Amino acid sequence: MSASFIGITYLHLLIGLAITAISSKNPLTQNSIALILEAILAFVILWVILLMKPGPIKYILAIFFATLVGQLMTSLVKRLEDKKTLDDVLVIVAGIFLAMTAVGFYDNQNILGFGVYLFAALIGLIIARIALIIGSVGGAPSQSISSINTILSWFATVLFSIYVAYDTQRLKEESRLSKKDYVNSSLGLFLDFINLFQNVGDIVE
Repeated sequence: MSASFIGITYLHLLIGLAITAISSKNPLTQNSIALILEAILAFVILWVILLMKPGPIKYILAIFFATLVGQLMTSLVKRLEDKKTLDDVLVIVAGIFLAMTAVGFYDNQNILGFGVYLFAALIGLIIARIALIIGSVGGAPSQSISSINTILSWFATVLFSIYVAYDTQRLKEESRLSKKDYVNSSLGLFLDFINLFQNVGDIVE
């Protein structure tokens, strides 16, 4: 296991999170249509980044992606600030992230065997979220929507907590490869942190 590779990867992670944090504090627009377009663009850029070979253009796209994620997080950050719970959420998320990172490092790569099940749970979560949006638009009772959303947020928090340990163990495997891709290696952990923040924020809010 290459300690330098892992250290540089976590530096990439911290820079990405810093860019997202700065972007979330400086919204360009909160227009609903613009946010939908930003979400679609972020999804497309994510896949382009994952498929690209390492190079300057990949870094530029990664910076743009982190910026778009920040723009999409603006509304949640603002609500948490208004309720004075932003610091609490950040402490909780950081605690979960560090604890599960430790599990990933000290566990003997056993969590990697659950990759298929974690992916299936993620797909199920996405489908449930889509169904919830459809139910909300279709006029389902707001109290029921809120209750289901809270349950899904708890489930997602547990899921992405496990994903932190899983992606940590993937990072350990990648450190043994001859070809290094710091952007891709840090991207999974970046998304884990963002999703934890989103869902813990929903629960606390």
